[in-house]
Amino acid sequence: MKNRVFLAILVTLLAASHLQAGVDLLVISVLDRNIIRYDGETGSLKGVFIPALTASPGWLTFGPDSNLYATIHSRDVVLRFNGITGEFMDILVGSGDGGLDGPADLVFGPDSNLYVVSNHNSNVLRYNGTTGAFINEFVPAYSGGLNCPVGLTFGPDSNLYVCSACTDEVLRYDGRTGDFDKPFVSAGAGGLDQPDGLMFGPDGNLYVCSAHTDEVLRYNGNTGEFIDVFVPTGSSGLDYPFGLTFGPDNMLYVAGNLSNNVVRSDGTTCEVFIAGVKEPTALVFFPELPLMVDIDIKPGSYPNAINLGSHGLVPVAILSDADFDATSVDPDTVELAGASVEVKVKGKSNKYMAHKEDVDGDGLVDLVVQVGTANLDPNTLQDGWAVLTAKTYEGQDIEGWDEITIVPPE
Repeated sequence: MKNRVFLAILVTLLAASHLQAGVDLLVISVLDRNIIRYDGETGSLKGVFIPALTASPGWLTFGPDSNLYATIHSRDVVLRFNGITGEFMDILVGSGDGGLDGPADLVFGPDSNLYVVSNHNSNVLRYNGTTGAFINEFVPAYSGGLNCPVGLTFGPDSNLYVCSACTDEVLRYDGRTGDFDKPFVSAGAGGLDQPDGLMFGPDGNLYVCSAHTDEVLRYNGNTGEFIDVFVPTGSSGLDYPFGLTFGPDNMLYVAGNLSNNVVRSDGTTCEVFIAGVKEPTALVFFPELPLMVDIDIKPGSYPNAINLGSHGLVPVAILSDADFDATSVDPDTVELAGASVEVKVKGKSNKYMAHKEDVDGDGLVDLVVQVGTANLDPNTLQDGWAVLTAKTYEGQDIEGWDEITIVPPE
């Protein structure tokens, strides 16, 4: 680690933005045609994130690039906004591209492409997640009886689940081909009446808004069998539940489109979290961003010279501090500029080239890993920095940066 001013400022700003954004909630106000930002812990208003648009946004999601994407139902487009500032970036999917008509919910798939419900055509369309170019009609019109689709999500099994509002079902499609599998939630199961939003919860079960009964229903995430009414009719005045999402606290947040509120429920109690938002539809929490940590490429040397043609190893120390234990990092998840930790002994349980050591002499044990020079992605190194990403054994994403110098110069 080189204690350069630029790096210190960069890490500080990134860490601050991660802490701030990680708990905030965005809610669409159809009547005001804007997207509003609320404190995700208190529900207090923080301001308008995206000011009044020429037409009302319908649904929104964050992409793999951490930018925000929104459908405009009446204009048949998908817009892209900067995920930090809310500034308009571009029209990702142009009006009617691929036959898009009445776009509703949208989601990025396991392939990083964008899947959009075309409500008026009763199909699901797939677009390149970066360029917005039309790829194909992923779920053909009326496939499996799909009619008036609204919400969609990929499940833990990587299959696609779509609300068929006019038939009161949730249908499942092969997540690779789009082929119809079966009705996952059968028509009217548990009293389901016009399903709109849906989401798999932290417990692995499926939660579905039943708009006409003012409820949120829970179904077994493996079988689709009805479990219970998670949010009962009339809870905190909830009227016409539309979109839903789980927060960092694992509680369920539901937009009441006609009650002009957002309610929060743990399945036992339900309370008004936000009041006075005009005709809310979709809502989404800012993505949880990585914990910024200190790393030291080639400990004890500076500059950190790397010869991409050497076929050698590059040691990288992930440093502990008072708030972070580097030994909690899973070596299997570590990548430096695209290169994984080298494996010393391959087998059912790989033995990685990693060891524990107090590298910086602060009395805290650090984790030192070895990555292969030949596996480094040169395209990520030309700006003079290398980025390390990893996960702890508990699933916390981490990220660290350090300076590098490529030798011989390319």
